[in-house]
Amino acid sequence: MRTDVAVASVSEDNVIVCDIYLQTDTAKIMGKNRSMLGRRLYDNASCRTFVLERVSKELNLKVIEQEELKIYSFGSTEPVVEKINKVRVVLRNLSDQRHLVIEALETLNFSSALIKIPDKDISLTVRGIT
Repeated sequence: MRTDVAVASVSEDNVIVCDIYLQTDTAKIMGKNRSMLGRRLYDNASCRTFVLERVSKELNLKVIEQEELKIYSFGSTEPVVEKINKVRVVLRNLSDQRHLVIEALETLNFSSALIKIPDKDISLTVRGIT
């Protein structure tokens, strides 16, 4: 006999504490008249690239088009529809002059969650060296 179990609620007792490491790097973001260093956060499962609207405006990034984005929050059945700018972003390598041109959607923020900086150098661990 097979029994399926579904969790209907979660309490503080069920919380699993674990570390989540996000892939990041630093690149120079090139604007029309100036540039700035920016931290890139990778979401390998995402089909979209985002840039903070504040950075886009400050660097006067070129708007390519407006795109309609449907946002489903957890538990909702109907999306919130937003029209947002898609901009052209030039990212320059810090160690040489190579650059990459991408398209990104403007967003007001990436997350309201507090992201803890690791207390140890994990770069070797992630690569499987240690």
